[in-house]
Amino acid sequence: MKSQYSEIEGKNIHSDTIWKNKSFIYIWLGTIIYDLTFHIYILAIPLIIYEISQSTLAMSTMRALDFAPNVILGIFIGVIVDRTNRKNFMRYSILLQVILLISLVFLLENSTPSLWMIYIIGFLVSAFGYSFWNGFHSSLPQIVKKEQLTTANSAISFVYQIINIIGPGLAGVLLFTLSYSYGLVVTIIGLCIMVLLISLTQVEENHLQRNKDIETKPFWDDIKEGWIEVKQNSKLFSMTITILCLNIASGISSAVLIFYALDQFKLTSNQLGIVIASSAIGGIVAALIAKKSREILGRGKLIIIAIYIGSFGQFLLFISSHWIILMAGMILIGFCSVFINVHYQTLRQESTPAHLLGRVSGTTSMLMKIATPISFIGAGLLGERIDVCWIFLISSIIMILLTGVLVRYKVFKFA
Repeated sequence: MKSQYSEIEGKNIHSDTIWKNKSFIYIWLGTIIYDLTFHIYILAIPLIIYEISQSTLAMSTMRALDFAPNVILGIFIGVIVDRTNRKNFMRYSILLQVILLISLVFLLENSTPSLWMIYIIGFLVSAFGYSFWNGFHSSLPQIVKKEQLTTANSAISFVYQIINIIGPGLAGVLLFTLSYSYGLVVTIIGLCIMVLLISLTQVEENHLQRNKDIETKPFWDDIKEGWIEVKQNSKLFSMTITILCLNIASGISSAVLIFYALDQFKLTSNQLGIVIASSAIGGIVAALIAKKSREILGRGKLIIIAIYIGSFGQFLLFISSHWIILMAGMILIGFCSVFINVHYQTLRQESTPAHLLGRVSGTTSMLMKIATPISFIGAGLLGERIDVCWIFLISSIIMILLTGVLVRYKVFKFA
């Protein structure tokens, strides 16, 4: 279906460059602060669980719960995003995360929380985090022009990867020198700043005007409309299924990575932060070349090349005898992930009508990640029975087989 973007009025929107667009700068800066401080929470949760349980299953279960909201709630959140004011939706999502993190700090300060308490809070934090990012990506076409979307997504991904280098290391230092509670307070402050910057951002809500019967239209009709849009868009649908398979492969690996690093190499929180951050080096390279690469090859061929690179990264994790080799593997995996993400996000935003973006984002997100929680739990159970390093080899083999399927069915010719 041909995209039906509305003309967006306003000086900021029609500036020649996104760097003259104040609204984009506000929300771009907000994501920087959000990502930077949220790394403290991301690193703290598995460390807390490891101290309580020292179990691969317990840690992989938390990873599964991080992705569960995308699968269980993705479509419903997408409909709500399309039915409401996206700017307010983003603000309320983050404010609810703030309330949850305050609750977690209270628990840590007054007792040792049980695993089920951490699981509940972690699930809800992930749910509202997904809600925010759905609203964010759905709002981007109402903040920048269509032809600027690749540049905007590349800029966002580039800074995100820079933060992925700085963030885990900084988080590791803070958690090493401070308590978990004080570290999480820094995250809370960062989220509050994000809320302020969203308030300064102008988001054109033209999608609401196109759905004048939005309040009376059956909820399930909206879900069906989003699904039909995804099915009609053959390029988007084929790439969504490709990423679903890729997420299964990478999911079983990432579920056990932190446990493997802590258990096999006895890393400190600082060293663990460095290993996790190393994936961002590859991500930075991917963000820098994403736009230029599209001018040279089609998206399908680029995706296949990126998966090959990611497969080799997984193989390096398998043969690693030192945590430096872990870093090398993470660099290649980071490149694969970010490169594919930039092209996928841009394709989805370019080819989807603005008033359907929330639903399409929710539907595709559910499809891409539907098997990921199962992969995480499966990896945790498998890690209890075999040497964890073999899971990385399994992941590498799955990715190689995936590229074979893509070539066999000539995905590169139409994607």
